[in-house]
Amino acid sequence: MLLKAISLSRSYGHDSTTTVALRDASFDLMDGEFVAIMGPSGSGKSTLMNIIGLLDRPTSGSLIFAGEHTANMSPDHAARLRNCRIGFVFQSYNLLGRNTALENVELPLVYAGVRRRERELRAAEALDKVGLSDKAQRWPLQLSGGEQQRIAIARALVTDPALILADEPTGALDSRTGNEIMALLQHLNEQGRTIIMVTHDDIVGSHASRIIRLQDGTIIGDQDVPDRLLTGPTGRKLRGWGVTGFG
Repeated sequence: MLLKAISLSRSYGHDSTTTVALRDASFDLMDGEFVAIMGPSGSGKSTLMNIIGLLDRPTSGSLIFAGEHTANMSPDHAARLRNCRIGFVFQSYNLLGRNTALENVELPLVYAGVRRRERELRAAEALDKVGLSDKAQRWPLQLSGGEQQRIAIARALVTDPALILADEPTGALDSRTGNEIMALLQHLNEQGRTIIMVTHDDIVGSHASRIIRLQDGTIIGDQDVPDRLLTGPTGRKLRGWGVTGFG
């Protein structure tokens, strides 16, 4: 088991102005799962993701990540765990415009204090995994949206994290490019990567092997997807198992 959420709740404000964003959310996450957290805007998806990603703390309940109770974890320890054990992929890519693709991928290793030569080697390897070795010295503005998202995925991979958190990873992309990103995420999952993806899109969510549904801050469904939608490397949608085409 990689993660255990026990009655997680999160509220904001005080007394009559209190807003409950998450209510008694409980679930387990096993190594190697690909889970989609789904629900409409305001359902609590982002709140839950922020707690899982150690960016926020619950008002009540507890979270156990990689065997560690996070409730009393110091901010410094949480930051180290977040940097080394969790890889983040965002809808807007969050790349630094004044850094090359390689330098953007290196950033988590910079924060971890890894020496320059090792950083460069590991960043180059991560770029190779997403098929962008030839774009290492390009600036973000020289890359397409799909290529920028691949760079962001490489950055998430570079620390060899236990968990990848993807927040609407196809939200800023056209459907064909979005299919290619989903094919890449599925391929990484088949290689053993554990992924939690937040999305409001049913088609995107159907690529996961398990869906947790939220409504008004409450988990209303948690089920496996026995016949998930797979996307081949050319963007062709397939039903069944097995994604190939990425190194």
